Amino acid sequence: MRTDREIAKIINALVMQDNFEDKNLDNYLYASLSQPPLKIVDKCGSNDEMNFIVECPTCKSHVRYGEEIFMLSGHHYCINPGCREKLEYLLGKKYER
Repeated sequence: MRTDREIAKIINALVMQDNFEDKNLDNYLYASLSQPPLKIVDKCGSNDEMNFIVECPTCKSHVRYGEEIFMLSGHHYCINPGCREKLEYLLGKKYER
């Protein structure tokens, strides 16, 4: 039987197709259907991914996955000042093209 994390990786591969990033589940967390996985920085001695410290893909800060990282239109940002604004700016640039 597959774990939830394996299923998330499979779904991400189906959605991302050619843009899929095949990463090791020990070091990465597939938290979005349409974005690359989050890098796990520290598991904090826990098997619960909500306690993991991950790298924010927007500002590269290290934050707790279950409390300090959020999603906007499938993209991740964190609680650090300016991170959401940076993501909104990047998304705006992406959709201007």
